[in-house]
Amino acid sequence: MLIKVKFLTRFDLKQMARRASKCWLTGIWLSILVALINLYKASNRQSQLLLSKANQSKVDGAKESIELFESEMKAVRASKKTEVLNVIKNLGDAITAS
Repeated sequence: MLIKVKFLTRFDLKQMARRASKCWLTGIWLSILVALINLYKASNRQSQLLLSKANQSKVDGAKESIELFESEMKAVRASKKTEVLNVIKNLGDAITAS
């Protein structure tokens, strides 16, 4: 915008627009990478929770441990859903940025 109104005169509009587009696309790809890493971590946490529940004996399992398991699983599911939505949104943005 500043180049268009001749406030910055030393820069070429097309070159700066191309650089800005590349930086935007790089940011989107990095955001996708971070979301995939977070999705991987959430999946690992979910696996750990399911393994700990399977290894836990039924006699030892009180209401507290069941409630704790359910609350942690709910948080993991919400995290996974958020990360999947972030990946989808960023992929959509990557189409317009490229």
